[in-house]
Amino acid sequence: MKYLVIATLALACTRTELGRTVDCREGARVVVNYNEFCVYPGGAAVECPPELPFATQFAEATFCALEENPHPALLAAALEAQRSAADGGVDGGLEDAGFDAGDAGSDSPDATED
Repeated sequence: MKYLVIATLALACTRTELGRTVDCREGARVVVNYNEFCVYPGGAAVECPPELPFATQFAEATFCALEENPHPALLAAALEAQRSAADGGVDGGLEDAGFDAGDAGSDSPDATED
């Protein structure tokens, strides 16, 4: 059991390095469950930053991610977080971005945007 916890913590640290800033240019940087994305509403083709090299389309938006084909629940939560922040909510609506942690096997449904 303790090895599983250590492996999970190591994986989480490699997904999002605290203190690092990715330049999403005209997009928004969003972190959901230790998964970092650049979100570009409208679905236009974009050049992803080198830190998040994989582009994927979901719900009329383009996402740049660390991995190919992120789970749709992660993409939905990232899009909701980006939309809430763009709408000018007090906290950006990021405390609960509508992500069900059970959908992607993670314990923490945290979402933040820079």
